[in-house]
Amino acid sequence: MVKPRVFVSSVMEEFEEYRNAAREVITESGGYPILIEDFPSSPISSRNACLDLVDTCEIFTIIISDRGGWTCPSGLLVIQEEYNKAKVKGIPIIVLIENIDRDNDAQGLVEIVSNYVSGHFRKMYNNISEYKTLLKSALDPVIDTFNNEEATMNIIEGLMDSSCDFNYNAGLRFVVMPDRDVEIFNQSILESKEFDNEIMAITHNTDINILSYKHSCCTNVELNKLIITQEGNDTSNRLIDFVRIEISNKGALSLDVNVTGLENRSNGGYHLGDTATIVKQDVEKRLSSIFLFLTAFYNKFDQYNKFNKFYYNISLKNVGHRIFVNEPITGSSVTMNMSGSNDFLVFDKEKMIARQALSEYQNHIDNAISIIRRKMD
Repeated sequence: MVKPRVFVSSVMEEFEEYRNAAREVITESGGYPILIEDFPSSPISSRNACLDLVDTCEIFTIIISDRGGWTCPSGLLVIQEEYNKAKVKGIPIIVLIENIDRDNDAQGLVEIVSNYVSGHFRKMYNNISEYKTLLKSALDPVIDTFNNEEATMNIIEGLMDSSCDFNYNAGLRFVVMPDRDVEIFNQSILESKEFDNEIMAITHNTDINILSYKHSCCTNVELNKLIITQEGNDTSNRLIDFVRIEISNKGALSLDVNVTGLENRSNGGYHLGDTATIVKQDVEKRLSSIFLFLTAFYNKFDQYNKFNKFYYNISLKNVGHRIFVNEPITGSSVTMNMSGSNDFLVFDKEKMIARQALSEYQNHIDNAISIIRRKMD
């Protein structure tokens, strides 16, 4: 059984009873409690140590009582900085607020977490008994999802391994799946014209820009999955805008897109950059469109937030001897990577991402770009 690390954020002074209660409940629920007082010998500042610990956790819980506590040099409360770190990381957040008169700092923090309406459990409590009950009721379903991780990983790994023809281009594959291995779309939904129309509306949205009205696409329904393919060719009949989207009955999505030979730099024939380089801005553009599509997709088909945590991975396909560059090559020569790998996974292990982080995706793209650069060096 996976034991997710759960960070406990609160004021420290005169709050030991609640912090100990949190440790007890997290352990009972099958989690691993992370409290800064359990790491007294850290060689770095307690402030940095707290933020580093948040970064190691899969779940974050914050307790707000009558006081906001200490203020950091940034001007933010200590516990607000920890909360912001958890939001950026995109992990599940549990907020428990004591029903009590609060100072201005504590009240301000309550308003901040209350305005952030999606992505976390938020309840009021009156005493420590209620606090423990609410914390356990919030933790149990979140921790239970970690028990389904192996089945989810197997599905993702199978999708990552399947082949796809990108012609002469390098391609990017992005696979994502909710953490629960359950059916979301039955076969009749996958075969329905209404479902197809809804997917087409999302993918052709100009803010998302996954599919283009300039190119035709086809839809194919198989057992337990819907496949949409766009093969956009230029006037020389070379593939410049390839997209393949596979949607499974369990809500897993596999997206294949080319990241070389893109339309904005094709002038007939093959540009040197298409055969010798993969350009950072092209990968960023494709990943941004994918994250925007995923946000719109799950907002449309999971409006009641049944799924709040996902796993994903990325691979580059047909890389060959290309090198990774920040800007397009304009000269007539380029040094190629003679030790390059044809295909590779960006992440050695599937990454977890919380629901709200799908729309706050830039740090995930930055991380992927950094790893791609290192693996292509």
